[in-house]
Amino acid sequence: MIKPEWHFMQTPKEKATELVKKFYNVDYHADNYKDYISRDTAKKCANLHISLILESEILKPSNKIVIEYYQEVLSEIEKL
Repeated sequence: MIKPEWHFMQTPKEKATELVKKFYNVDYHADNYKDYISRDTAKKCANLHISLILESEILKPSNKIVIEYYQEVLSEIEKL
């Protein structure tokens, strides 16, 4: 559900897609061997990223809108 308070942000679906793509496109080098992260791992990384944001936001009582937004992003990550 898109709320009016989120008009200045990406939709939760857009944010979820962006995060998964960013983690999916990460490559790392170990001993001159290039490897890529799987889509499933990228989703797990994005999920962890948002979970950590939520943990920090829950401590701030005035951030109900932000918490709802990131909960929706988590839901969208699961759908990808």
